[in-house]
Amino acid sequence: MKKLNNNWKSLDKVILNILSANYLLSDKSESILMNANFDNLAKGRCEVSVVKKNCNIADRILVHSDRALMELMIYSNEKTFEKLIKILTIKNLRKKKLTVFLSEGLSVNNKGYLYVNENTNVKVLKMDWHTPIF
Repeated sequence: MKKLNNNWKSLDKVILNILSANYLLSDKSESILMNANFDNLAKGRCEVSVVKKNCNIADRILVHSDRALMELMIYSNEKTFEKLIKILTIKNLRKKKLTVFLSEGLSVNNKGYLYVNENTNVKVLKMDWHTPIF
């Protein structure tokens, strides 16, 4: 996190607490749809979509300016997709987390509130899944 001035910082990663996950199977695709809230932002939620697809499309996060919502789109190969399903089905009382590293920093004030002028589409550099196993 880089400091911009006294009140604002540049947030280079978003930490999500996964609240729920659903598996969706259709004629043409398989996907996992998740709802999450933020560990390092004061408020808001994130809708996460993981699509099983062998392609070179970059993962992206859309930050809405008019509501406290982000949409994360992840494209996954078959092996990673299957591992993710196994990880998400582990029963544990502690929350699963996803850390998303961004190509551009997001402006956050010292109270943890995000500010964007307009809808912003940011490329995801990498992601780390954190799952308690016992």
